[in-house]
Amino acid sequence: MAEFPGLIGIRPPRSRFAIRGTASAATATPSLPTPLDPTVASPHIPQERPHETAALNSDADEDALMEDADTDASTESSDDEEEDLGEVIRRIKELRLKAEGARKQHDRHTLAVQEAIRQQACICMGIERKKKGNTTMYSELPPPPLICDNVQPNPDALTMAWTQTPRHPYNRAAADIIAEALFKNPDFKELLGTPAGRASKPLTLQTVSDQMTVSFRTFAKVWKDQHNARAIAVASAQHKDAYHKMLDQARLLHNADHRRDTLLKHRKKVAVRMKRQLWIAILDHIGASSQSSDDDGPNDAYQQIPKLWRHPDLIEFCSILDKLDLVLAAKEVIPKTAFAFRKRLPHPVVGISSTRAPNTKLEKQFYAPEQVKRFGDYHSYPDKKLDLALALLDARRVLQSYTTDE
Repeated sequence: MAEFPGLIGIRPPRSRFAIRGTASAATATPSLPTPLDPTVASPHIPQERPHETAALNSDADEDALMEDADTDASTESSDDEEEDLGEVIRRIKELRLKAEGARKQHDRHTLAVQEAIRQQACICMGIERKKKGNTTMYSELPPPPLICDNVQPNPDALTMAWTQTPRHPYNRAAADIIAEALFKNPDFKELLGTPAGRASKPLTLQTVSDQMTVSFRTFAKVWKDQHNARAIAVASAQHKDAYHKMLDQARLLHNADHRRDTLLKHRKKVAVRMKRQLWIAILDHIGASSQSSDDDGPNDAYQQIPKLWRHPDLIEFCSILDKLDLVLAAKEVIPKTAFAFRKRLPHPVVGISSTRAPNTKLEKQFYAPEQVKRFGDYHSYPDKKLDLALALLDARRVLQSYTTDE
């Protein structure tokens, strides 16, 4: 160890075999006292002296006392900090509640000002306004003016250009009129004198006129809804009128068809009662569509609307059957019906004729000469060979026999 003076006091490394206490370690290394034994002093490790040990113990005690003092101080400071933090949070909450209350008060004041503007606008434009639950209802708004150059709103009949923008010159001029009238309103002056009104920014004619744009959008939407509702009502009324006209026409057509069917039924009843097969064949051939149209006339009578396309012999033949129907009903030869006693009078309108198209499936002899010309040379007629002239002569003779008997 004398060769390495710098290594004094440093314990040399031991063999791992000596530490583990094996048999080989005893033979390889001389037996030395183990340094782990506190009673044996190692020649390589300096021993502590009693006074140095006492000094170290005193230093450790001082360090422990200082740590305890620091711990107590930190605990006290943390308590103070907690108290201070709680006070800060409480004050923040108070300030927040105060600010929120002021903001709510300001919002209520703003809403009150906008409500006053709407009320004054309704007064100036003559609009009735009422609330039903949460819904605000307006009467009919005045129509927008005809916007031309240099057109100014009339204070006595104030309206606004609902189809224009709020910043339109006409609407700006109308808003100025409403703002001037609002500042003359004593209720509005009282509103400005409230604490919220004094705390808010001072209102001027310009600011009130600017806030009128919010109310303008509300009124414009109401006018648009009313305009659309009126347009829908007009369209609905027109559609309703057209629908009723269509129903009336359909009803008239139905009634006319019903009368033609009834007329054919009564004429065929006469032919059956007289046992005239030719009459029955002619009536079956012409059908209900060839019967004359009738209008309801006064005193429960029918007004005849002639079909000018029919041949005069066919018209006379049908007229004789109607007269026979009345005669037979009067003599109680056939059952009486209300239809039989309804008179068929000529129509008061001279030259009136049925607008229905002619029946194109009849024999040529049943058409008037003018109608045959209208059909032309290429019209096809059925070939049944019914003798209309013979049927007419027979009908005249039968009617004459019944009239002479009377």
